[in-house]
Amino acid sequence: MNYDIVSASKLANAVKHFGDVESLSINHGDERTIIFLAEIGRLNSLTKLLIFDAPVNDKILQGFTFPKLQKLSLVNCDITGVHWPLLPELQEVDLGGCPISDEGFKAILKSPKINYLIFENASITPNGLLMSGAALHPNLIRLQFSNCAWPRVSIEEAEARIRKLNSRLQLSW
Repeated sequence: MNYDIVSASKLANAVKHFGDVESLSINHGDERTIIFLAEIGRLNSLTKLLIFDAPVNDKILQGFTFPKLQKLSLVNCDITGVHWPLLPELQEVDLGGCPISDEGFKAILKSPKINYLIFENASITPNGLLMSGAALHPNLIRLQFSNCAWPRVSIEEAEARIRKLNSRLQLSW
């Protein structure tokens, strides 16, 4: 069962079936929707959660305990990643427009099955990228950065150092 929730009012209809929800999309959710989502963060069947332009922050993110979640998009949310929850099945993450920090990036990489990460306008530094251990993550195969304010020389140096550690990791800038 899949739901696309635009506002808290539509959430009421979905509540009846939450035990079966596998995919949930929230676009421009209001604060009540996000608070409610944090409260019901134990959706055992949820495999895909897409949240766009909603007031999700690190505190709310801490409440996410989705045991089967494989794909997570938190686009244009207020996430630094510092309080990243343990999501054991998580594979794909899109954090476009979130102010992910170096510390947050390192915390995200603790997700054991993560293989694809997308960042846009992140606060991750080239040094944070190198120190995160991303190149040594056993499952990470793709890292995508866009609109990060890095000097070209820093990107080239970071990429060269990562390639020495892990030639299979696909990087895009």
